[in-house]
Amino acid sequence: MAFMSWDNNMSVNVREIDLQHQKLIGMINDFYEQIEKDPKKSFRTLIDSLVKYAQYHFATEEKYFAQYVYPGAGPHKEMHKKFTDKVCDIQKRLDRRELVVSFEITSFLKDWLISHIQETDKAYSKFF
Repeated sequence: MAFMSWDNNMSVNVREIDLQHQKLIGMINDFYEQIEKDPKKSFRTLIDSLVKYAQYHFATEEKYFAQYVYPGAGPHKEMHKKFTDKVCDIQKRLDRRELVVSFEITSFLKDWLISHIQETDKAYSKFF
């Protein structure tokens, strides 16, 4: 069973963004599965790929913000920055061996993504 699943309630009614959200969910599921298999393994590569894809996704959303002159773009971009800063902090802590990758990180990613999609992203869904 997947750690998290996509359902139509998560749709923001923009196909490109929905597909990216589904990919992010898949990446988090892959990350979770790897932790279950080998909790002591280094997961830096997995985290790096997740961060890189999240940044790509944020750029896509921000492209739409500019295209449609979305009035909520400023606060939404700030949420993207806070997420990126948090995950970069996790990366640095991993590098310094101050943090062991655990289910806490996957829970953070899951909770953030679900709340971000269902609350923040749904706000632009109707606007677009």
